Amino acid sequence: MLQLSETILNTEVNKIIKAEIRHKKEETTNQTQPEKQYSEEEWFTQKPKLSEDDPILVFNDAWQEKSVCAILINFGHKWYDESEGITIADFIIENIKDTLVYFDVELCRQIIEQIMEERKSGHIPPHTWFTAHKDAGVRDFAVNVLSSPYVYASWDKKEMFLQTQKMPEENFINDATNALLRLQLRKSKKVILELQAYFENASPEEVDSEEYVINLKVMQVVQKQRNDIAAKLGTVTI
Repeated sequence: MLQLSETILNTEVNKIIKAEIRHKKEETTNQTQPEKQYSEEEWFTQKPKLSEDDPILVFNDAWQEKSVCAILINFGHKWYDESEGITIADFIIENIKDTLVYFDVELCRQIIEQIMEERKSGHIPPHTWFTAHKDAGVRDFAVNVLSSPYVYASWDKKEMFLQTQKMPEENFINDATNALLRLQLRKSKKVILELQAYFENASPEEVDSEEYVINLKVMQVVQKQRNDIAAKLGTVTI
């Protein structure tokens, strides 16, 4: 009746839900952590204390895993290849199912496994399935990836169009492919490091074992996969 697209309505509703979740978290924090009372002297003499701890460097694949999950939630129901009946969810699941055991973020692994179960029954979860999920972690994650604080300016009305890529809602096939390749590249590098550690620490008995030979063959396959993926992404590997 108001001539508003479904995308705009979903975005605005998700923003409201996200704001409510943030508000509830702030209320809970304020209730559980009462504000510390300082004396007048402390207000004037207190100085910030720099942490003496070394910075913590996180070496995991959280960013890549969350990126793939975000695409699954946003565009899993879209067609990857309509002529073959392959959806974005089918494409990602088929290419990621063997690497789930290597996931660093438990929530991402759970989300993908639940989507896989839904897909077995011929069902692809809609946005509301995630935002109304019984698990608060899934709900919060879904609301965050379904709502964006950024809005594209209407440059097309001024006859100034995007030159390098399509709009996000039209570019999901390319986004899904690249996100999946980046995740596969990270996982293949992790497997290679584990195998290298195995070879370096192998005892003489292990070197002569069948398992050692199998792992050598696995190393060759994974290295080739890594190089092929890096070539597709235009990434240099060492």
